Amino acid sequence: MRAFILVACLAAASAITVSELKKMASKHATLIARSNAIKPANAKKAGNGKKTPIDPERAGLSKFYWRSEIAKRDATGFSWGSYRWGLDSPGLRNHPARVDEMMYAKYVVLCCLEEGTKNQFLNLPKRTPETPYLVKMLSSSKALSEVFEKRPDFLAMNYDLRDNMDKQVAPLRGLTIAPHNYFNGKRMKVEQDRKFFVTFQGRKTSKLRHELHDAFNLHRKFSKFQNISVETVMDRMWNVKQQTGDAKFNMKMNSTYVLLPKGDDRWSLRFSETLGAGAIPVIMADGLTLPYEHIIDWSKAAIRLPNNYSTNADEIMKRLPSDKETILKMRQAVYDINAKYFQNPNVRADAMLKEADAVVKNGGKYAPLWKPEEAEPWLESNRVGATEESKAVAFKLAQKFEPAPVHRTYAQILKDKAAKEAAKAAQEGAANAEAASALLEIKQKKPTLITRN
Repeated sequence: MRAFILVACLAAASAITVSELKKMASKHATLIARSNAIKPANAKKAGNGKKTPIDPERAGLSKFYWRSEIAKRDATGFSWGSYRWGLDSPGLRNHPARVDEMMYAKYVVLCCLEEGTKNQFLNLPKRTPETPYLVKMLSSSKALSEVFEKRPDFLAMNYDLRDNMDKQVAPLRGLTIAPHNYFNGKRMKVEQDRKFFVTFQGRKTSKLRHELHDAFNLHRKFSKFQNISVETVMDRMWNVKQQTGDAKFNMKMNSTYVLLPKGDDRWSLRFSETLGAGAIPVIMADGLTLPYEHIIDWSKAAIRLPNNYSTNADEIMKRLPSDKETILKMRQAVYDINAKYFQNPNVRADAMLKEADAVVKNGGKYAPLWKPEEAEPWLESNRVGATEESKAVAFKLAQKFEPAPVHRTYAQILKDKAAKEAAKAAQEGAANAEAASALLEIKQKKPTLITRN
């Protein structure tokens, strides 16, 4: 019977009508229901011959099939997509909800969709939007967006569903997953005071980061504060002590707030590290989609600020709560979210499956718990998919994010410095010109003959 159903599903893959989609969805639903009684693919025996205990709660999550990857490799056999997926997915590999047969899976999980593999992905057997492929992507592009238009049975998995796309376009249909890093420093208790109030440490990989560095380090007041440290370097090899995981980096994570400005991309590995360190993330990456945001309300644990605040340290500091009650409340939310969704590969794998369920339940539509019109009201007026109602909600909120004039911008500081140097050079030049003229006059003047009587 199983073989017959599988053949029937594959036969229907060439051309699917709406009625056929409904029939397939019904068949898959029946098969998935039956799969709950099937032995998971990873039910193995431990080294002592005894069966490894299976967590019934995790085993009860939506069943998935791990399909062999489709990856573009270079001459040495290396694939960036495969490498990253290896860091993202260890919790899925031996997950108790994993099954051996695709026909019993609600989801088929695979990597790696990119420009060089899109045709192979387009030729995969059809499934349904209710039982989709969960497709790990390396990046996004217009061509890859068209793949999702042609395949309603695909859900993207990426660190940002607008990766390489405009900040106001509709994100790809799918789920945002956690950037793959973990914090490896000492964990502090929720109630412990932090060494810093706000920090950032990273490379100057964007204009925004340059501006942020200067906004704090050239500030008349904040540059002198010992509990504020915003450091950037030109390249990651410039100073080994700037690297993730070393003592200095971990010390800088001992902070109430950690700034997360966009760099090469909107998403940042610092996001996962910040949560692991128990710091409150301050996101400065307009349009970034956040991990598992259909099951996590990030408004309770994170702060979003407009990119144009990067030149204005005063505005940034004004938006960071300093009262202990608010800080502890947000920090506790960070600790809870990290423990449930981020702290190890297993909970991240569970979060992927739960997020996929939430997206499928919503028909694949982007509807995060943290509403875009409230999270980034300064973008709502031009956001694709915005409604008159959402624009009205955003309008009043956006006014609160209008930046006040900066007392002295970095550009002004440079201009003043250049003017002083020019004036000094002109003064020195005038003095030199006068001296040169006097010397020339001396050389050209005929000597006076002196005679004795």
